[in-house]
Amino acid sequence: MTKLKIDLHVHTNHSDSMSSVEKIIEAARERHLDGIAITDHGTTSAFAQATKLAPDLIIIPGMEVEAMEGHILILGVKDAPSKGLRAVEVAEYARQKGGIVIIPHPNMPFISIREDVAKQIRPDAIETYNAKTPFFWHYKKRNIELAQRLGLPQTGGSDSHSYQTVGDMYTMVDADSRSVEAVLEAIRAGRIQPEGRASPLREKIKTIVYMALRKFHIIRKNQFNEW
Repeated sequence: MTKLKIDLHVHTNHSDSMSSVEKIIEAARERHLDGIAITDHGTTSAFAQATKLAPDLIIIPGMEVEAMEGHILILGVKDAPSKGLRAVEVAEYARQKGGIVIIPHPNMPFISIREDVAKQIRPDAIETYNAKTPFFWHYKKRNIELAQRLGLPQTGGSDSHSYQTVGDMYTMVDADSRSVEAVLEAIRAGRIQPEGRASPLREKIKTIVYMALRKFHIIRKNQFNEW
C-alpha cells in the first residue's frame, strides 16, 4: 500500500476561486500534498491544465455539482453532467463514468444534501472534515455521526477558494498505487482517514466577501484571482 495525502475538494478560477491553477499547484507542493481533486462548480476545464502543470502530482478530475436537492462531489469524471438533475441522477451519471460520489459539507443549511436523500443516492463517502465550514467543531461532530449512521467512509477537503487554504484539510489514502483509479478504489473500500485543520477565520471571511462581490457583479470573474 502507498499512503497518500490528497486534498479532495479544491476550486480554481475556472469557476469561483480567487486563485489560478498555477497558484493552486504551487500551494499543493508547498503543503507536501501527493495530489488534489479539482472540483470546480459546473466545469471540469481546469483538469487538463492542472495535469500539464503538475505531472508530479495526482490530479483527480471532478466537479461539485449543484443538484436539485443540494451539492454533490463527483470524482473521476472528466465531463460535466447536464444541469438541473436530481441528486440520484447525478450519482448515476458519476457511476456510469466510473467515478465516485461524496456528500460535501453535510448539515450546512441551504446547500447540503439531506440525510434521506443521501440514503437514496448511496454515496461512497461523507466529507466530515471541511476546512471552510463555519463553527467547524460543531459541524464535525454532526458530520461524523451522519457518516456512522450511514456506515460510510469519511473524507477531508479544504473546499479551497484561494491558494492560501489548499491542503488545510485533506484525506490520507491507502492506495495500491499513485494512479487516479487506485485512489478512487481506496475511497470506495474505505481505506481513508480525514485530517487537517480548519482554515483561518480571515480566509473564510475573504472568501465570503469575494463570492458576494461576484454574485452582485461588483467585481468580474478573476479580477482578484491572486487576492
